[in-house]
Amino acid sequence: MVQHGLKQVKTIIKNVHDTVDYINGSEYRFQNFLELVQQFNLKERRSVLECKTRWNSTYDMLACAIKFKEVFSRLSLEDKKYVYCPGNDDWVKIEKLLEILKVFSDATNIISGSEYPTSNLFLSEIYRIKVMLDKNMDSSNEFVRSVVENMKDRFDKYWGECNLLMGIGSVLDPHLKMKGVEITFPSIFSCEEVRDNMRRVRETLHELFDEYASVYFPPTMEHSGECESGVRVDVGERNITKLTQLLQVVASSEVGGAQKSEVDEYLEDGVLMVQVGEKFDPIVCGKKKP
Repeated sequence: MVQHGLKQVKTIIKNVHDTVDYINGSEYRFQNFLELVQQFNLKERRSVLECKTRWNSTYDMLACAIKFKEVFSRLSLEDKKYVYCPGNDDWVKIEKLLEILKVFSDATNIISGSEYPTSNLFLSEIYRIKVMLDKNMDSSNEFVRSVVENMKDRFDKYWGECNLLMGIGSVLDPHLKMKGVEITFPSIFSCEEVRDNMRRVRETLHELFDEYASVYFPPTMEHSGECESGVRVDVGERNITKLTQLLQVVASSEVGGAQKSEVDEYLEDGVLMVQVGEKFDPIVCGKKKP
């Protein structure tokens, strides 16, 4: 999706890439570059070269290069062989583009940059991207609208179908539960799909729970002949009193009415309140009994 959006500025990106490559290609040019950096009192000295197979390295390169835009302009005046310097309009586009790409970069680092990525974070990051795209669709800047429109088309095409694993990962976070799905789905999906997708997440969660429960907690006793209250009823006995029959019905209804799936209990308990910025591990928390 990002690469598709970057196609519109491929010439600008190539100029920045060639600029970094040109400066690093000669010790003399690099020293000249450092002297100019010193003249402009810039603390940043490093220059990041793009890896063309990774879009986030393009972001890193542009984010670093924009700090040196005045240096590059001066270099283009002093070195006639340096012909790759982006123009003023190009730097404006790069600045606008970086605001968009930063959201993708942050999401990428959270989802795949950690050694221990946690699936409960995925939905909120996809939601963050969608909110940013929707917001910039109304931008007064034509360039921004054009880039975002292409990205949004790809987003809607790819995420148009509900990702159940991502939804369930969010629900299993005790400080989100169904609230995470209820908040994010209306932004990610069309109005007619929201209710159906939320229902699918809830139903799939119950199905998964029942599947695991049948494996790890198989039924160990039959309730057909004995009620939870301890009143034993022999359904084949002819001389059953009306009181015994009544007790059987009451006990059966109480047992059936009181039993709730652990999934329903989990969802109805309310969310776990966590302070903003507090370190939180939903897996460790989920192992603790309240």
